[in-house]
Amino acid sequence: MLALETLRTFVAAAESGSFTRAGALVNRTQAAVSMQMKRLEEETGRPLFVREGRSIRLAPGGEVLLPYARRLIRLHDEAVFSLAEPDVSGRARLGAPEDFASIMLPGVLERFARVYPHVVVDVRCEATEQLMAALGRGELDLTLCTTPEEPGTG
Repeated sequence: MLALETLRTFVAAAESGSFTRAGALVNRTQAAVSMQMKRLEEETGRPLFVREGRSIRLAPGGEVLLPYARRLIRLHDEAVFSLAEPDVSGRARLGAPEDFASIMLPGVLERFARVYPHVVVDVRCEATEQLMAALGRGELDLTLCTTPEEPGTG
């Protein structure tokens, strides 16, 4: 059985090109992401990733699974969100480094807009140091940050 949280991790790894970056996106360690992906490869009976130094790319089995994983996650989230009665409005100020903003945010913001149509999200793309300073000054409500990778954690 393909667990939804494992599929979320798989999509994060596929989209970010790194188990370390995927871990940051799904709030897991690089080792936990690696273990989840190994189990997923065992469950599917196919290799899903090709490891290339610190980065990864999808293997043919991963290319097949990715659109299904995205659809399953989207359907799950839509079902959960349709049962909720959001009564939220206002403005949210979000900061993100350009690589996160261009890769991860479009889908996230699209889903957020469907669930919270009365919330306006302002996105600010800058380097982590600038975003953290803006957060400290109260110019942002939330920011995604990157930190330098430690050797051997790719």
